Amino acid sequence: MKKILLFCLTFSLVFSIFGGAASAAPKQKSQQDINDIRNYVEKTVPLLKSNLENLPKNSSLEKVEKTISNHYKNNPAPKAFSNPDISLYDVFPEMKSELEKFNGKAFNMNSFMAEQEKSKSYGDVLTFETQNSTVKVYLGDLGDIQILEQKTLTDSPDSDASVQGTTKTERTTGIAYGLGGPKLFTLWAEGRFKYDGKKVWATYKDGDYQRHPMGTALAISPRVLGQDRDASHGGYAYREVYSRIYVESIVGFKWAGIVLNSALVEAFIGSTAKGSVYGGVKKV
Repeated sequence: MKKILLFCLTFSLVFSIFGGAASAAPKQKSQQDINDIRNYVEKTVPLLKSNLENLPKNSSLEKVEKTISNHYKNNPAPKAFSNPDISLYDVFPEMKSELEKFNGKAFNMNSFMAEQEKSKSYGDVLTFETQNSTVKVYLGDLGDIQILEQKTLTDSPDSDASVQGTTKTERTTGIAYGLGGPKLFTLWAEGRFKYDGKKVWATYKDGDYQRHPMGTALAISPRVLGQDRDASHGGYAYREVYSRIYVESIVGFKWAGIVLNSALVEAFIGSTAKGSVYGGVKKV
């Protein structure tokens, strides 16, 4: 098994692999439960990777999500996953020193995926492209999953303008899964921008989030949904549309190698003054 690091908005074994809140009747730590969880992870993650790799490279986001869902339906987590007294480090004690190196570090999913596409040191990134979208799936060595999609929704109404242009309407979507397969929440932002080479404006903006059934134990508070902001820096003009939520869990969740009780998570789509569109997901 490769050296493991969870650089992804997924939940620690304390929470996410159980797919919900802790049981009302606490259990004791059991070596058999620990072994069952570890064996399950080490057996099923390669199967999921194979299933995703066998998809056509032009598969849609819906096809990717269906493949993940079917994988976990066919490979349900063992009952040991319902033991809330078992922590990440109980199952994978060799990870503790590695993960603690990253406590307090900032995290950008786009940058991490770009690095992982080259090194594959902590997991794999699979890319699927359709005519109007690019989907990137990060699959960590423990089965932690983060999906990023950038999608073009409509054509620009004045794309033939020679001096002042308008981008197409673009959307960035981030989908967070817990270990063991539960889809927790989806966050997205979309926008269309007008630019003239020196300045850029948002002419359309929208955004929202969805908490999925397996994420009901999370406290999610929307802070900003589909608003625009000036993101200029270094003397260059940028404009972004973003959605931001505050995610909180009593037992903690994992982000970039640390277990947090809360975090601000953001999806954004932006444009330069020359009409180059970009987007991503990050922890603020």
